[in-house]
Amino acid sequence: MSAIPYFSFLQAGFTVHGDIVSDHGLTCVGLVDGNIASTNGLVHIAKGSVVRGNVVGEHVVLDGTVEGEIRARSSVLLNGRVKGRVIYGGTIRLGEGADLEGATLSRAPILEYSETTRTDTAAHSETIS
Repeated sequence: MSAIPYFSFLQAGFTVHGDIVSDHGLTCVGLVDGNIASTNGLVHIAKGSVVRGNVVGEHVVLDGTVEGEIRARSSVLLNGRVKGRVIYGGTIRLGEGADLEGATLSRAPILEYSETTRTDTAAHSETIS
């Protein structure tokens, strides 16, 4: 089996109405009216992009806008705008451009992909105003 990393790119000007599910990394520069989920790799929501739904991935980098929940099983880097809950299993970094509008930050041990769909995650939460 090859160790070549796979990566998908949703370019600017592209709009998706529905959910995107991937088994590898993804960069979104367009508009998604639905959820984005990746079982492996990095999910990058680029500057200028908007996701109106939840974002789930191993590692999540937000430079654009997410109007929904972010669940990162390992790490999350917030440089953009999030309107919703942020749950992370490892580390979180807030960049200078982070805009957490009513967001709740929660650290929880999210171990497997199937765990990300649970709504009863016990976590330490902090509400940001």
